[in-house]
Amino acid sequence: LFAGTTPCHEAAAEYLGSFGVPYEVIGGNHDLEGIDEFDSDEENLKVFMRSHGKPTPQFCRQVADKTLVVGLGSTVFREAKYT
Repeated sequence: LFAGTTPCHEAAAEYLGSFGVPYEVIGGNHDLEGIDEFDSDEENLKVFMRSHGKPTPQFCRQVADKTLVVGLGSTVFREAKYT
């Protein structure tokens, strides 16, 4: 498996982008598992965001009146105490 690698992020972005509508994603600890490819979580996270065209690892979107969707993700894997 290739969790957290550049090919994984690119494949996910290609699949989600194929629906032709804007999408949001949040990353979790498994999205930062590219240990053989990246030296740090920060480097891995940058590729995750770049692959999905996202400026930040979180999002906030109003989808209807009085309905706000907030996405918060894990941005630490290697240094996280319990992940």
